[in-house]
Amino acid sequence: MRTRNSYFPNNSSVTIPKLQNKRRDPNVVEPELRTIVEVAPMADNQTMEELLQAPMEGYGEAITTQLKNEISRFTQIFEETFGKAWERFKEMLRACPHHEFTELTQIDTFYNGLNENDQDSLNAAAGGNLLSKTTREALNIIENKLKVHYSRYKPNVSRMNTTSRENASKTNDRIDKLAD
Repeated sequence: MRTRNSYFPNNSSVTIPKLQNKRRDPNVVEPELRTIVEVAPMADNQTMEELLQAPMEGYGEAITTQLKNEISRFTQIFEETFGKAWERFKEMLRACPHHEFTELTQIDTFYNGLNENDQDSLNAAAGGNLLSKTTREALNIIENKLKVHYSRYKPNVSRMNTTSRENASKTNDRIDKLAD
């Protein structure tokens, strides 16, 4: 370990610099006093949320390309119902309003993304291949299939009058007597 003396031998001409007092430093800069100017309100009344949104100019194609690819690669999820698949497909189209797909392309993409059972049921409803129909006819067939699908799962509620309850209880009594 070296000591202070070993760094500066006695016969050297090196002197140890003295610390200067910083209070006497003449290079101190005084802060400027500035006046506060009021900011005028925005003329177009944009909110901060609108201002902070990412600019869309020049980026539209990059944003819609991924959404277009998702639409064109549509496939029905395992155990997804026909109605849920249709709603998901329509939601994808709504998410990308500038998708530029024609109705015919939309129907073709949706049909080819369905599982075989749903394709077969659409073909049966069409009386042949769904894709050989016009666009309007194909959309009507899909909408009719959705109506049938929803009506199947709609709960049927009917009123039961008291005479039918009495008849049912009489029938149950007869069955009980026969069982004895």
